[in-house]
Amino acid sequence: MDDNVSADVPPQPEPVAGDALAGVWRRLLAFLIDCLLLGLFGQALGLIAPDQLAALGNWGRALGFAIATTYFAVMDSRLFGGQSLGARLSKIRVVTRDGRALGLGASMLRTTLFTLPYCLNGAAISIDPSMSLAMVLFSIVVFGLGLSIVYLFLFNRSTRQCPHDLAVGAYVVKAEYTQPLTVGSIWRGHFVVLAVILLIVGVVPLYASKLARQSPFAELMSVQQAVLSLPGVEFASVNQSHNSMVVFGKGKTITDVLSARVRVSDKAIARSELANRVAAVILEQYPASAQQDRITISMDYGFDIGIASSWHSEHVSLPPGEWRQRLTAAAEAKAVMPATQE
Repeated sequence: MDDNVSADVPPQPEPVAGDALAGVWRRLLAFLIDCLLLGLFGQALGLIAPDQLAALGNWGRALGFAIATTYFAVMDSRLFGGQSLGARLSKIRVVTRDGRALGLGASMLRTTLFTLPYCLNGAAISIDPSMSLAMVLFSIVVFGLGLSIVYLFLFNRSTRQCPHDLAVGAYVVKAEYTQPLTVGSIWRGHFVVLAVILLIVGVVPLYASKLARQSPFAELMSVQQAVLSLPGVEFASVNQSHNSMVVFGKGKTITDVLSARVRVSDKAIARSELANRVAAVILEQYPASAQQDRITISMDYGFDIGIASSWHSEHVSLPPGEWRQRLTAAAEAKAVMPATQE
């Protein structure tokens, strides 16, 4: 027997895209876990300092953006091996083509492109419809980039890269793969689809801007600005709707409702008085409100930092005639009060 005989060990194959790249479900699971953890952290902040968060008003989303961006940027960088807590539990990680984790700067850019659309979507931001360019830019960032992320996440099977991955040359792989990646290039047809998405979300605000100058939207925008100027109001929205309801035995009924929602900056503000002031503005500046079946005033106090939110809301809904009676009674009570005190 020859002791010099040695077995040939076959070379290990390099990972290919189909084996190394993390699939949709793993990435989605990691994202949901991270969102849950960030949400719990945000709610904990709300329990500790609810009034301080409420005082941030519209800037609360900026705080949430800073928290989420810092979390993902640091955890997905080489400082933590390219793994957020959700990625670690899902056994995936963020790497470059050579299999190494991203530097902190690249990770920060990647994370910003990912978290910005999410944090801006639904934020209480008032943009003057006449500022068409601002509306277009906002729409492209929020809806254009957001929809592009979703599209490539679902349909880019060759490299599994989303726009924020493409920006820095990142890939999301299964955690067990540590070798350089052998991957192809993204199908060029995807870029055509992304261009169409950006075109659509860029054109829609221009149409909306034109529509906002027409009746009744122009009048409603004017009322909204007047409500926004009231003391203690930091955000306001005013809209008109037709609500249909089918009642057994009576058939279909349609109710015209004018709704105003305001966010107050101080929980000490008397809600009843504020509702009266908002209703007075509506009745005075929007004559068509008298033709509505109901005028509904909703008043919110709380915080929204993107990763968590908490609201206390009060609502008053009355027909226009009852609102006028209420305002008259409040004015008479206010006039009698100084005489009573004397």
